[in-house]
Order: sequence, then structure tokens, then C-alpha cells
Amino acid sequence: MEHRVACCYLTHDHPEIIGETLKGALPSLSANGIDVFVYDDSADDATKAVIEDLIGNGYLDLHYVDAHKAVHGDHKMLLILQGYGLPEGYDYIWPVKDRIFFDGACIDRLRKAVDGGYDVIQIADESQRWDISVSVDKDEYTDIAEFYLKYVMIATDWEGTVRKRLTMLDPIDWERYEREYGIGIDCSFIQPMSLFARLAEVDSPRIKIVNYERDERTIVGSQGQSWRNVMYETWLDKWITYNFRLPAVYDPYKLEAIRSQTGLYELFGSPGMMMEYHDQGLFTMAVYEKYLRVWPMVTDIPQDVLCLIAEGRKKEAKERMLGDLENAFKEHDYMRVYRIRTTNFWLKEYMDDELYEALGVSCIIFRKQMLEKGACHIFDGASSLEEFRKRFRGLSDPAGSGSSQEER
Repeated sequence: MEHRVACCYLTHDHPEIIGETLKGALPSLSANGIDVFVYDDSADDATKAVIEDLIGNGYLDLHYVDAHKAVHGDHKMLLILQGYGLPEGYDYIWPVKDRIFFDGACIDRLRKAVDGGYDVIQIADESQRWDISVSVDKDEYTDIAEFYLKYVMIATDWEGTVRKRLTMLDPIDWERYEREYGIGIDCSFIQPMSLFARLAEVDSPRIKIVNYERDERTIVGSQGQSWRNVMYETWLDKWITYNFRLPAVYDPYKLEAIRSQTGLYELFGSPGMMMEYHDQGLFTMAVYEKYLRVWPMVTDIPQDVLCLIAEGRKKEAKERMLGDLENAFKEHDYMRVYRIRTTNFWLKEYMDDELYEALGVSCIIFRKQMLEKGACHIFDGASSLEEFRKRFRGLSDPAGSGSSQEER
């Protein structure tokens, strides 16, 4: 490899997790000349012992970094981006959370991208996208605003952004970044916000997208859902604020970029998920009213549906969405059909198995063709659920593999 890469794992009190992760990651990383640094601030020496044992077994490109000066995980990320614990001579810095590793052809593609000398390499899985209206058709970007719109959501992951130290990190005045953008020790989005702030200062940056297949990325163990306790503060207060503080070059896309994250099924994009939050005592009328003006910015769920859910009137909320699905067919708004079906899995309560599965298969085809071609005709001509059912039965190849009508 022409350029040296430091893969920096962040860990805290997860000796078994980081041990299993490294056993999976090190063969591919070592074979491609990527060194690994483990930043640990655990309460005991168990993680350090795991690392020392692996080094003793021959992984000499593995290094332990005492990160106890970090106040918390976000601070640890900031320290890594600032080069803490890294010797001089590394051209690229790649932070990774302790339960993620990539292997196989993905690391080969990453190595080639590093050899290309790009300023930023973004490892991405396009299937993470929820908004299929965003076209994905490039593997290289020079327009930073376009990159921001398409990848700010993916860049929030701690494991996917690799930065050239000389152009993207070492020149950063971190004190100024904290004053201007709020990117400091208490910033929940140090990784993406510092990335896009710096890109706005670089002349003609080159950005490479390295896509990975599902079997090329492994998640070790279960992460849990402790983030739900702070999800409103994180995503409706901080996420919105930090995006609006970014440089003006991103202004035309900030609203859409914000929603690309908050509109995910796992956050605020699904009525079913909002019902789950309500059942857990997390989505109440007090929360609904607190963010009354924010909801249209962060989700496609109709405001009256959110209100019904917050009040605990699930049956009425479901009936409202079922009516909206019928209206979407009537208005030939098939993007809305897709969103309603894929964010409301309780719809099976109101449909027979045939109709529910037909809608599901059709939405898979719709998403695939919209991403690949920017158009899909599988729903064309259907003005109601019943018309869709009859039309679907008439398709010669409902799986979309041959000469079915949706391909023509």
C-alpha cells in the first residue's frame, strides 16, 4: 500500500467484543498493510490483556492506546481525529466502533481507494437509505454539497469515514471549530460535522465511495437500544442545530439532509415505531407538543397521525394511515404507497396475506428500480388497493426477474 492507514478502534469495557472483532478484522487488515490502534478507557485491564495476547500471537501491527484521558466516547473520537496516540507517518485515519469489522473484497476496494490518494473515502451500504428518491449513481464526488446531501446520514456511522490526514485533519483549528460549529468535547456528531466543515475549506477535494456487500461487514454482539432515552435531545435538538451551523455552501440541502437521518424507520419515519415509543412511555403528548413545529421537518408521518399516536389512539391512527394508502393509489402517488407499506408493518392486520405480500414484493421491486433507473412502473394504472391486487395477479413474473410488465 502506497499510503499508511491507521485503523482506530474505540472501546470501553468490552473485552470480549473487541477481542472477537479484532480476530475477524486483523487478517484482512494486516494483509492489506493497515495498522490497528485500540483506544481503550475501560475500568480494568481486561481489554489491554486481550490486545497484548493478540500481539503476542504475532499481530505486530496491532497497538494499544491508553485513552483514559477521554471523558466519554465522543471525546475519544475527537482525540483520535486530533491524532492523539498516533505516531507520525500515517497518511489516513479511520475510526471504527469496537463491534464492527469489514473484510474480504471491501478491504481490497478500500486499499485501492487509499492508493488513489483521495481526501475522503466513505465506506457505505446504499441499502441503509430510506428515501429512495435520492439517486445513487456515482462512486466519486468533487461537489461537496452533493456529497453532503447523499452521504451525511451514512457519515454519522462511526466506522465508515476514512480521512487523509494532510488535507482533512492536521490543518484543522479545533478551537475555531468549536466556536463556529460547536464541534467540541460535548458534540454528539464530531465525525460528520468536522468532515463537512473541513470539506468546505479544501480546494477541489476528491471523495471516493467504497460500497460494501452485507457479507463484507460484521457486527459483533448486540448493541442494545440505550440511545432511545436521549433520542429527542440527540436528533431533534442537536442534529438539527449542528447541521444548520455548517458552512453556507450546504444551505440548499440542509433540510433534506436532516430528514435523511431523522426520517429513518428506526428513528421517526415509521408510525409503527412511534407507537412502540408510545408504549414505552417515550412518545407522549408532552413530547409531541414540545416539538410541534419540528415534526414536519423531520418526518413524513402526517401531523394528525402523530397526535393520535401520542394520545394513545392507535386504532384511529392505523385507520387514518390505511385511508392514506387508498388515497395514495387514487392519486397515483406511488412513492407514498411505498413509504406507507414499508413503514407500517401492522398493515397485515387489515389485509389478507395475499395482498400484504403482493404489496411487499412490489415495494422491493419499486425500491430497486428507483435506485437503479430512477423510475418504476409496477404500480402504474392501479387506482385502489383492489385494482392493484388484480393487476399484480396478472403479472407474468411478480419477482421481477424476467419480462414482467414492471420491466417494460
